[in-house]
Amino acid sequence: MRSLWEATLQADGQIRTGFDVVVAALLGADEVALGTSALIALGCVMTRKCHLNSCPVGVATLRPELVKAFSGKPEHLANYLTMLAHDVRFHMATIGMRNFEDMIGRTDLLRVLEPATYRQKLLDFGNMFYRVKESASLTQTPATPADASYNVDHKFMETAIDVIEGKTKTTNIDMNVSNRNRTIGTRLSYHISKKFGEAGLPEDCKINIHLSGAAGQSFCAFLAKGVTCTLEGDANDYVGKGLSGGTVIIYPPKEAKFESQLLYTHRKKQSSSLI
Repeated sequence: MRSLWEATLQADGQIRTGFDVVVAALLGADEVALGTSALIALGCVMTRKCHLNSCPVGVATLRPELVKAFSGKPEHLANYLTMLAHDVRFHMATIGMRNFEDMIGRTDLLRVLEPATYRQKLLDFGNMFYRVKESASLTQTPATPADASYNVDHKFMETAIDVIEGKTKTTNIDMNVSNRNRTIGTRLSYHISKKFGEAGLPEDCKINIHLSGAAGQSFCAFLAKGVTCTLEGDANDYVGKGLSGGTVIIYPPKEAKFESQLLYTHRKKQSSSLI
């Protein structure tokens, strides 16, 4: 009953086909998340080595000799998502639905298959198929987009634009951040790649960013070559995700009472560094 809270319910896990998406919606999901199936479309063979840096098909590794084996293309993922959408439309049509919102929470359109084993007979799905009062909202109105002021990259661009446009060679940026500031550096990297491609900034151009505080998720994701981002503090998960030639340095505050641990990684091809 959405009258009790303002939240978007997202279903995740084992979402592979349009049928899975439709069932998730009928059970009350406002949206679904895809992970494994998208990776498989790009070539993942499920060897369970994501954490070992030894992915044989180059999906989850930074080793140059393995990255060469990556055969995925954007078109592969686009084709999968297109076919998934067609499959969703097909199953929606079979139950007489014209739009996704109309399906949400319609558990009356589901039925439980007859149990085939003794253990299956012990399962009770009664609560999952409980129908709420029609007066209660079954869908969540899309939330207002996140406050753009939390994205600090637009502030970076005020200074960095001169380097990108060739008006100056180097610029320095100092700023405080919090965990509300997510994907720091990503939009800046987009503008760099839009102008210079995957090569990043020219060799004689540098953008030096000095931050302090606790950065949010995906700090410096896809950071482009020529950008060095130094953070005094800490950052959440996905630091340096998809690092694309940039340098990321994180060290604890000076007042920290624990010893700093150094982790250094380097990618020769794109000269990426994570310290």
